[in-house]
Amino acid sequence: MILYVFTIFVIVYIVSFYRNVRKYPKGPFPLPLIGNLYHLNPEFLNERVHEIGKDYDGCFTLFLPRPIVMFTSFETIKESLISQGDTFAGRSHLPPETLLQMHDQTGLLISDGDVWRNQRRTSLRILRDLALEGNLEGQVNRSIDEMLKQIKDKNDGVTPYNIAVPIQLCIGNVINEILFGYHFEYDDTDRFDMFNGIIAKHLRTVKDNFFVLMVQAWPWAKNLPIIGEEGFKKPYENVKQYHQFIEDEVNKVSEHFHSDHEPTNFVEAYLGEMQKNKELECVTVYILMQTHYSLNN
Repeated sequence: MILYVFTIFVIVYIVSFYRNVRKYPKGPFPLPLIGNLYHLNPEFLNERVHEIGKDYDGCFTLFLPRPIVMFTSFETIKESLISQGDTFAGRSHLPPETLLQMHDQTGLLISDGDVWRNQRRTSLRILRDLALEGNLEGQVNRSIDEMLKQIKDKNDGVTPYNIAVPIQLCIGNVINEILFGYHFEYDDTDRFDMFNGIIAKHLRTVKDNFFVLMVQAWPWAKNLPIIGEEGFKKPYENVKQYHQFIEDEVNKVSEHFHSDHEPTNFVEAYLGEMQKNKELECVTVYILMQTHYSLNN
């Protein structure tokens, strides 16, 4: 009896799976549960996706195991992002993307619709105003000067020197000063290194992680043993440190914020915008900082 019920369940699942497959643009043949994972090599993922796209005129579906429609040709990308931009402007609102945000429908990375437009409009206006006031150019020049000084002090001309470190710090300082109004000294980078370590660990944790893909395809799987531990809980525990880092930085700025003073960084400017626009939420300050900081580190 149990075997009979199980057989019926498997048959129903397979039939419903392939009925769902028919709803999407044609792509490589997927298998139940694993989808098209057997078609891909994580080490050369972009090359493999590009090769597959040649067989389907640049528009096809991969099941990873969740269905994802891919555009790989210039024509299809232009049509989807420009000609039909609003149609393709949605977000998945699923992990692992959502792990980097404390709340759904906030910030820029995982929001869509009016929320995304409002945040984007506000962010661009703030950055434009900061640039017009001349703050951005000075911050960039200061970070470059610090980088050149670091290279000169550390490089003796004999011992091999990893120039990626000062370059990364330079870029991070530009972003940090725009957002929070200060930069890291090159001989005191503990917090900067800690943040980069969190991001690097997150990327290692989710990269080539089959359990993450399972949680993405079936969000309820995050409550299962092993799958939930490896695919959701471990990445989330690491990212919590990232959330705390951003929250601490924002709180430091907000403690000294005065609305009657001209803003010198993004957080101050956004706090000022919040007083003018009641639709802007306090939590969004943290989310926007996470968005900008993670995209540039």
